Amino acid sequence: MENSPIKQQAALIRGAGAASKPYVDIMTPMYKGLMGGDSRMALLKYRDKLARQRADELEMQKYVNNYGSFDLSKVEESMRPEVNEFLITQKNDYFEASRIAAKADPMSEEYIRAVQKMNGINSAIKNLSTTLDGFKERRGKYYEDFGNNLISAYSDESRINLNNLYSPHNEYDIEIDENGGVSLLHGEELIDMNKMSGDPRYDYNLINAEGFNELRTLTETAHNLKSVIKDGSYLERNYRYKIDNILDGMSREDLMSIVMDNGMGAGSAIINNPELPDEFVDVLENEPLLRKWLSNHLLGSIKTVAKESEEMYRNDLGDEYDDYYKGKYEDKYKGYTKPPKKETVDRGGGVMVCKYTHSDGTITYAQGACPE
Repeated sequence: MENSPIKQQAALIRGAGAASKPYVDIMTPMYKGLMGGDSRMALLKYRDKLARQRADELEMQKYVNNYGSFDLSKVEESMRPEVNEFLITQKNDYFEASRIAAKADPMSEEYIRAVQKMNGINSAIKNLSTTLDGFKERRGKYYEDFGNNLISAYSDESRINLNNLYSPHNEYDIEIDENGGVSLLHGEELIDMNKMSGDPRYDYNLINAEGFNELRTLTETAHNLKSVIKDGSYLERNYRYKIDNILDGMSREDLMSIVMDNGMGAGSAIINNPELPDEFVDVLENEPLLRKWLSNHLLGSIKTVAKESEEMYRNDLGDEYDDYYKGKYEDKYKGYTKPPKKETVDRGGGVMVCKYTHSDGTITYAQGACPE
């Protein structure tokens, strides 16, 4: 049967096949094309480009990992805007230089300049950190010394400046140069933080405690002698030598501390002595004259102490003192029945005295070498 259902179904299938698009395998010829001729070379170049990009990224990451770090929390609140702006600029410049270095030939000028740029940025950041740390340390040390009354009166000008500059309520206005150097605005002047140390306007000196201690020791030695230091005597020359030796070892600042600070426990500092010429203190060229004046003044003070000590000792012993120093060694109160044994000794600090060992074992001293 020509119009049977089976024949009709077969016709429908043939018609649907004729109407539909044939299947096309596009991958096989593409793969074959890429693997041959110019297309194969293009694939190899593409892979090489990817490899170079990956290598550049790794190289750049190496540079980025070397970028310096900075703790912004340690910066004074009022300084942070300038510091933050500087760090952002340096970071952008560093990343740009690292990008150039990662791509450039290591033997090229471009590479060298980029690496130099990165090294310079790291140095600037370290310099900035060190400078700000130093500022905080100097400020803390100043308040510590100020609180302990260790600052010399010779530094009165810098003390006034630093009290204003280091005020905890101060709003700091700073400028940062390309090398990380920081300048601080004080009044109408920009001060380089790294140059404050050594600037007499913003640096200060401590009281010359060591020098005062040496002079006090010398004075105590004279007091313990209980004897007058005679003009032109060996003892006077010995004290003069020691005083000059102490003064010669002092810097200008230490010498001025001896003049301006009351470190000897006297009623007033030497600067208030009306006999001290102002020009000896004020004119730097007159420092040798100031040292000579101080030598005479200190020697005179020591001789006064020795004389007063001798007078006190004389008053305590009464007639016994005169008998002792006249060579009369018999003493009804202490039982001395014969002259003591005499021995010239160094009492301390090169001061020669006569040591008397009495019959009962008591030891006393007299000024100078023992008499013949």
